[in-house]
Amino acid sequence: MATANTRVVNGVNTRLLHNKDYVEVNERVRILHALRKSGEIKEFEMLKSEPFEIAGRLVWIVSAKVDGMLYIGNAEVKLDAPKNSPDGTNPFECAETSAFGRMLAFAGLGTVESIASYDEVMRGQPFTAVIEEPKNGNKVVEARQIEAPQPKVNPVAVLMLQAREANFVVGNTKEERIKSWNDRLRAVFQRDITDQDLYESEALQGTLRDAIERYVARNAAATSGK
Repeated sequence: MATANTRVVNGVNTRLLHNKDYVEVNERVRILHALRKSGEIKEFEMLKSEPFEIAGRLVWIVSAKVDGMLYIGNAEVKLDAPKNSPDGTNPFECAETSAFGRMLAFAGLGTVESIASYDEVMRGQPFTAVIEEPKNGNKVVEARQIEAPQPKVNPVAVLMLQAREANFVVGNTKEERIKSWNDRLRAVFQRDITDQDLYESEALQGTLRDAIERYVARNAAATSGK
């Protein structure tokens, strides 16, 4: 497994990996507590931390409000990870940690070069698998480098979850939520957009994500002004 040197960048403890500075989740948590203690962050409210099934895969979603602003992080639960890796022994805990770190990063806590935390990046690094085979009554041990499986999360499904968390899409039934979703897409893009169009275009995904964030910001401003 790749190793990383540590250094401090703008007061944030980082680990240097592949010539990029990554921040561990525990460092983001330390910064959160420090800012709350100093009064720079006045309110922090955890809203949700639980798994969702998306296109046959489990994704851990963490959402929280920081001074009235909603932030959401997600990470895949790697149930098919090799058993001698952290994800193989504790897939749900690893996913929750990564999702929590991403949520804090989106809130701007400990962000240096990447939204991804060091812990999350290391989940995708090659690890050493030990393979034992009986031969002539003895065991032959072989160590080889294997690439950890990479997450394959449907970005449209994640955007749908973010839209529902922010009440950007509403409805009590599946049909009502689908209608609300399609209405929102039409309003944002001023034309009919299919989920396939959205899936294939990172530009469209970014536009919709910005629209959701603006909606959350307007609601937060309206609430704080009451």
